Amino acid sequence: MSHGCTPYTNALRRRAGSTTFEWVKGHSGILGNDEANKLAGGGTCLDNTRKVLFISPPEFNYVGAKLCKLTQATAYRLILQMANNPSNVNNHTTQNLNLIREATYNLEGTCPSDSRIWLAINKNRCDLSTNVRSFLWKLVHNAHKCSQYWLKIKKLQKSWNCQNCNTTESMQHIIFNCEANGCDHAWNIVKELYTMKHIKWPQGFNISSIMALPLKIKSPEGTPRPGATRFLLIAASEWAFLLWKLRCRRLLDGDERTRNNHSDPREVKNHLTAILNERLERDRILTSTIGKDTKTRPYQQI
Repeated sequence: MSHGCTPYTNALRRRAGSTTFEWVKGHSGILGNDEANKLAGGGTCLDNTRKVLFISPPEFNYVGAKLCKLTQATAYRLILQMANNPSNVNNHTTQNLNLIREATYNLEGTCPSDSRIWLAINKNRCDLSTNVRSFLWKLVHNAHKCSQYWLKIKKLQKSWNCQNCNTTESMQHIIFNCEANGCDHAWNIVKELYTMKHIKWPQGFNISSIMALPLKIKSPEGTPRPGATRFLLIAASEWAFLLWKLRCRRLLDGDERTRNNHSDPREVKNHLTAILNERLERDRILTSTIGKDTKTRPYQQI
C-alpha cells in the first residue's frame, strides 16, 4: 500500500466496527462504480495546486513489516541494520549507571563497566529471584511507575507527590524515606540482622547502593566474605522489592477501607522473616550432599 493511502487506512482503524472491502468489476453498469469513475476522471483534469496535509494519530499510524509477508532473509537484514545503528541510551539509564559506578567505587574502590553491571543484574539467577532481577532492571532504567511517570498522564498529575509525606514520590523516597511504608522501622530490622551476623552496615546506603548490590561488593573491612556479601545482596534486594510491593498494594488496593493505610510493622517484619527463611531453607537443601551426585553449593557462601 502506498504512503498516500496511509491517512485513509488510519481513519478506518479508528472505527469501532469492522471494515470490509468487496471487489466490483469496473464499467459493468453498476451505478455507484460508474459515478466513482466519473469523479475520479474529473479530478485528474482539475488544476488543483492546493496541498493537503494529513495528520494521523500516532496510536493508529502502524509502521513496520507484516508478519505474513516477512521472510527470514528480510528479518535478518533488518536485525543487522538495527545492530549497526544502536538506539540512544535513555538519559535516566546513563545517570543511574554512573550512580552505580560511584556507589561501587565508594564501597569497593572499583569502577565497573556497563556490560558488567547488566550482566550482574540479568545473570545472577543463583542469588536473585526473577521478580527481584526485573525490579532492579526497571530501577536502573527508571521504569517504575512513580514520580515523573504520572506527569505524562492527564488527570493523574497529582500522583507525582506522596499523599502521606507531601513530597516527590521518587524511588529513594519509597524505599528509604516514606513514613506510610514504615521505611525507618523496616531498615532497622535489616541493620539488626547485619549486627547479629557481625556485618558492618555500609555508610551512605541509598537507592544507588541497591542498584549496585548485584556486583557482589566486598565487605567494608576489605576482606572477602562470600557469605556476608551474599547475605547483604539477598536481604537488601528482597527488602527493597518488598517495600515497593507494599507501596503498590497500599495505593492500588481495591478495598477502600485498606487503601492508603500505613504498613503494619509486625506484618512487614513477618514478611521479611518468611522471605529469609525460605531462602535459607533452599540453601540448606542445595548444600546438602545426601543422595546427590552433582556438585553442591559451598557452605562458605551461605
